[in-house]
Amino acid sequence: MFQSNRLRSLVKRTESDVRIFLESLLFAARYKKKNSFRALFFFRLYIEVNHISPFRNFFKLRTKTVTLRLPHFGDMTLKFHLDDHFQMAICEEFVKYNVYDLSALTFVPDSIIDCGAYKGYFTFRAAAMFPYCKKVCIEPHSQNMIELTSVVYREGLGNVQLINKAISDAGETIMLEKSGSNMMANLDLRADIILQEVDSISLYSLLDDLAPSAKLLLKMDIEGSELDFFPGCIKDLPSCCAVFLETHDGWHSLTHIKEAFINHGFSFSLIRERGAFIDSFAIRNP
Repeated sequence: MFQSNRLRSLVKRTESDVRIFLESLLFAARYKKKNSFRALFFFRLYIEVNHISPFRNFFKLRTKTVTLRLPHFGDMTLKFHLDDHFQMAICEEFVKYNVYDLSALTFVPDSIIDCGAYKGYFTFRAAAMFPYCKKVCIEPHSQNMIELTSVVYREGLGNVQLINKAISDAGETIMLEKSGSNMMANLDLRADIILQEVDSISLYSLLDDLAPSAKLLLKMDIEGSELDFFPGCIKDLPSCCAVFLETHDGWHSLTHIKEAFINHGFSFSLIRERGAFIDSFAIRNP
């Protein structure tokens, strides 16, 4: 009787938790060492969203690629490669750490500029909350842009401008290091790195295209090239503006960036700090 009551209580309490737990154990057994946490993390989301029976879908556990629709990415149907460490790191920012918390905005933007759009995650999230604003996605990686473009057309996302270029003030073309699904500026010219020439566009040209009364939501994660523009561009941002910024050299530059934001009437806050990589948020709403 005691065991029967315990079983009924367990099933009644959290049937979904039991299902997630069982399938997570099966999945984790197939991934080793450094991949296990991220693979397990995303598979738990996969189970939760799709309500999968562990036995009916046993063989699906062998795949390293899952397709799912999550509110964290604007409910767009997206493909996730569990063995792509860079993609998993980006996804953790959105799903686990909520780095891009749009509830922090105190105004409704009419323009979104997504610098370093990757596969479009920030744009998709912002578009779900602010569907009528203009969206500009800038991403240098050709395969990422192909995937981003495919989702935009498949999901019927309107008022989107896609720019397959890097953000830089170095000239019309620049050399970037290509590493899997990531591209970055790299001055360490080792023999084993892959360099690719890509077209570039300046942030200032994007800002010049804005209406004088624009309400801008700017996200910038461009793997070190943000220092081409920050803190210098802060004085040129619209009066109503919010900025999600990732810097890549610790407090060496962020100290001056923070000071410039505050001096120009922004409030400034840290979101996540992990060594040289720091996520911050600044907002000004007169």
